[in-house]
Amino acid sequence: MTDISTDAYLARMAIVEACAFIQAPSVLYRPAIFKDGDQWCALYGENIQDGVAGFGDTPGLACQAFNMAWGQERSRPAKEADQ
Repeated sequence: MTDISTDAYLARMAIVEACAFIQAPSVLYRPAIFKDGDQWCALYGENIQDGVAGFGDTPGLACQAFNMAWGQERSRPAKEADQ
């Protein structure tokens, strides 16, 4: 007989991780991702001054930086901060 508690735990953790991923700002708000000089930029908004931006060596790192920047209240565009 096999103990399935470890498998059940791993399945639960996979579900929790997937839920956290789909709730990330870079997934929900789908910023524009583009090359900016020697780095990648994830930008939500019209420009870097008025929007939220994250930069990184790869698109994934730019999205991670974007997610961190989104969490800072002062960095969110006014239309999103009020919701």
